[in-house]
Amino acid sequence: MTDLIRLNEKGIRVYRASGGSRRGPLVNWEARIGKVVKYNRARSVAYVIWDGRQSLDRVEAELIEPCGAPAE
Repeated sequence: MTDLIRLNEKGIRVYRASGGSRRGPLVNWEARIGKVVKYNRARSVAYVIWDGRQSLDRVEAELIEPCGAPAE
């Protein structure tokens, strides 16, 4: 499963408020695209690999939306 996603409006606000965690302030969260590698059993949490990264990030499913970008 490799669903392409991006953060929705709420997700962008949450990540900016948290300081972007490990990414710092230089990340453009509006343009960031990721691939869902897997979901938890309840599908409430997605494990995402963001473009240009190799490690998984745990993201609440309510903070993401499908992305219209073509798959690579």
